[in-house]
Amino acid sequence: MSGEIIFLGTGPTEPVRMPGRREERTNSSIILRVDDITVLFDCTLNFTEQIDRERIAPESIEHVFISHGHLDAIGGLPQLMRKNKNFIIYASDATRRSILENFKSLKGIEFKIIEHGKPVKLNKIEITPFNVIHSEKFPTFGFRINTGGKIK
Repeated sequence: MSGEIIFLGTGPTEPVRMPGRREERTNSSIILRVDDITVLFDCTLNFTEQIDRERIAPESIEHVFISHGHLDAIGGLPQLMRKNKNFIIYASDATRRSILENFKSLKGIEFKIIEHGKPVKLNKIEITPFNVIHSEKFPTFGFRINTGGKIK
């Protein structure tokens, strides 16, 4: 099994930029690739900048797991949809509602509702959402990822 984890951003809600310096931290987002499966965790307002920097083809993203319904986690979904209409969003029902309220253009996208402790299997990848404290308005998830072994 081959794969990689790419940290697209590791920053807080407001990106940390240092004018004149290369260092900057954009909103938290991760790409996981295992064999031929590409998974995006959170689709930030900085999405286009992040994938361009890492030379990731948006068309390769098949699965998008959303941790919660704030714009720092969902704000890039319209950018992704402009370049790729063939992906599935995994989110809590409250987050799904927030996405559809904020972005009418995403009405045609497939959603799968996820819940605390219930794993989602994508071929060799098992992703289990677990509750974390972040917001009273939205259930917020962290994600445990199991590939059944080491990724080389």
